[in-house]
Amino acid sequence: MRLWLWDTATHRGVTDDEDRAMTRAEECLGDSDTARVELALLSASFDTLTNDHIRTGIGWTGTHAAGTVQWAPLATSTGHAHFRAS
Repeated sequence: MRLWLWDTATHRGVTDDEDRAMTRAEECLGDSDTARVELALLSASFDTLTNDHIRTGIGWTGTHAAGTVQWAPLATSTGHAHFRAS
């Protein structure tokens, strides 16, 4: 299952939609905060009845700029950026 994790300095959450995660992060973003939205995969183990979110490194970093939030792609460990589809 694909999930979108979002967080700011004081808030965090999980949603099933990238745009909804970005909107929610923007709503909670303070003037000097940075927001992060990242795709995660849900890993479940039925043997031990546990689950975990596996971060993919695909997502966005948002910061305040000129009265709006500017989103930049997260860089992966290989230095390549992932771009959001229009």
